[in-house]
Amino acid sequence: MGLEAVLFGFVCLIEQRIWAHSGPLPQSSIWAVPGAVVSTGSAVTIFCRTPPGVSIVCLVHSDSHRECHDFTMQGAQEVFEFSLQNVAHVDAGDYYCDYYKEDRWSALSEKLELMVTGVYRGKPLLTVDSEPQGLSERNVTLLCHPPTFFDTFIFCRDGNASFPQNCLRQDSNTFPISPGSSRHRSTYRCFGSYRNNPNLWSLPSDPLELSFSESSTSDYILQNCLRLSLAILLLLVLGALLLDACPLPQSSIWAVPGAVVSTGSAVTIFCRTPPGVSIVCLVHSDSHRECHDFTMQGAQEVFEFSLQNVAHVDAGDYYCDYYKEDRWSALSEKLELMVTGVYHEKPLLTVDSEPQGLSERNVTLLCHPPTFFDTFIFCRDGNASFPQNCLRQDSNTFPISPGSSRHRSTYRCFGSYRNNPNLWSLPSDPLELSFSDSPGLTVVWGSVAAVCFLLFLIFLFICLCHHWAKCRTTNGKTRSQVKYKSSSPAPDIEENNKYDDLEGIQPENGSQVDTQVSAAEDSQEVTYAQLCREICLERMDSHTSSSFQDMSTQTCVYAALTLSQEEVQS
Repeated sequence: MGLEAVLFGFVCLIEQRIWAHSGPLPQSSIWAVPGAVVSTGSAVTIFCRTPPGVSIVCLVHSDSHRECHDFTMQGAQEVFEFSLQNVAHVDAGDYYCDYYKEDRWSALSEKLELMVTGVYRGKPLLTVDSEPQGLSERNVTLLCHPPTFFDTFIFCRDGNASFPQNCLRQDSNTFPISPGSSRHRSTYRCFGSYRNNPNLWSLPSDPLELSFSESSTSDYILQNCLRLSLAILLLLVLGALLLDACPLPQSSIWAVPGAVVSTGSAVTIFCRTPPGVSIVCLVHSDSHRECHDFTMQGAQEVFEFSLQNVAHVDAGDYYCDYYKEDRWSALSEKLELMVTGVYHEKPLLTVDSEPQGLSERNVTLLCHPPTFFDTFIFCRDGNASFPQNCLRQDSNTFPISPGSSRHRSTYRCFGSYRNNPNLWSLPSDPLELSFSDSPGLTVVWGSVAAVCFLLFLIFLFICLCHHWAKCRTTNGKTRSQVKYKSSSPAPDIEENNKYDDLEGIQPENGSQVDTQVSAAEDSQEVTYAQLCREICLERMDSHTSSSFQDMSTQTCVYAALTLSQEEVQS
């Protein structure tokens, strides 16, 4: 029963390890460009970002509508786009992304709530409780007057009528600004909606611009600055210098469908920046700088730069930067764009032997160039126009050691030169490798069985050590209770049917044990002791211990030992 419990525990532990290793697929991310609030009839693009190696991506609408696309032929990409043209009220709602990889579907992404304005033709009126010009540190309340009965009101700050920004949805048609200051100086709009359809909004109100005077605030700051000591003033100056020296967050850059493209194809480079950025630049390695002002396109964080009909001059390193808070950010991480087909020579890719049925053996791929190339690129997966998982090296040999099922794929090779590493030749013909996995699986399961057996032996050894330590403790207690004379002969042993605990002990030398205590013998004393069989065998002499060979299977017995007073005194 104990062995079965141990084996069951080991099986559960192995299943938990396997589950922890596989685990759920990473969750994808979702966003909309130019924003999540769009007007009726406009266009919006929803982007889904997934881990590498994903080809099937789906966009799920809240009304259970599911749109899936197979992007396998578009190469290695991590950002997939779904375009919604001529947006209508049926397009409003919640959107999610998921993808298919490793024979299973991922969990849904975070929710993207898409709002559509202009569905209700009524146009609200936005007013303020008093003339805002010249307001200084006072309470201001905006009022949204609906032309019909709306039970939900949306106040938006910044943006434009088609793509409003910084919106707040609430049940009340009043929007307090308390206290009003220069940081509230902006353009406001309001919309009307209903609770049962919170994603459908009315037409926007006319814009209302608020500005605040800072004269009293400046006087208050000036009076406080005059009261500050020289030490505090120096600390403020140092703090301001440190704050200005803090760099802006770095932007991120990637290419769709990938960073390796063929001559004549198209590629889109995306730059992701923090919120509130309008001017974004794409910097090429040859110092060419392309900047765009995206102010009129609403609140967006992802900006795209399209390269059509790619040629050899487009290859190289690309960076992103942006302008915010009167300063430029640092350059993003490098995006290395490679262009294939620049050199019209086509290499030949071979393998050292026929790959079909290979099983756990060394395999070497050979790239034979038609001309002198000093750099070779081996790519796994993808297609001729958009290869994936590429490795660039100086040697034309690519070892796979040992080959297994995880190397089963389609391979291609390219040629290039060290002085122009971003310009590649035409791809070789595809070479497919397949491997048999039977010996590998045998080794894996054999290893698992060996580990389980080793753990079982360790557990058994711990149990034996624990039992031995327990007997040692009992031995110490027994020796403190029993007194004997070391020079006296071995005690006589005799079968006594009067005590059930001594049944089964057969004496060999005819000696007897007196297990009865006579009340008349005043010169003797009786001591009761608990004797363990193992301890007795350990302490007895070699010739005496032979008389215990036929002892009962009981571990411990209780006996009454009669010792003379002389032996006790000695």
